[in-house]
Amino acid sequence: MSPAGAARAALMAGLARVPDLRVYDDLAAVVDPPGAVVGPPRLTPDGYGPDLVNAVFVVGLVAPASDRALDVLFDLVQPVCDAIYEVPGAVVTECSPGTWPAGAASLPAYLVEVEMSL
Repeated sequence: MSPAGAARAALMAGLARVPDLRVYDDLAAVVDPPGAVVGPPRLTPDGYGPDLVNAVFVVGLVAPASDRALDVLFDLVQPVCDAIYEVPGAVVTECSPGTWPAGAASLPAYLVEVEMSL
């Protein structure tokens, strides 16, 4: 497995520890919220060579489209961040509000940016 693939797997394993959160490894899956999807990372090389040494992942923390969407997101964002900090080398750098595609719909989400060394 590539270093980026191993980092993604570790991140997904950490997220799987959050109670009542479904973690999806298939980017084409229709998310059944509350859920988390780990997208492909933005990779950057070492300044002195071609080796990729840093990965930035966006984790879509997805809530159901309902009048409780914000409550669900507020209740989950801290446990998700806590679980990510337990993954060796992972740091949450930002949690931005947004949406996540789910079939023909877009669901409320936090887009959690996670930086990891490879």
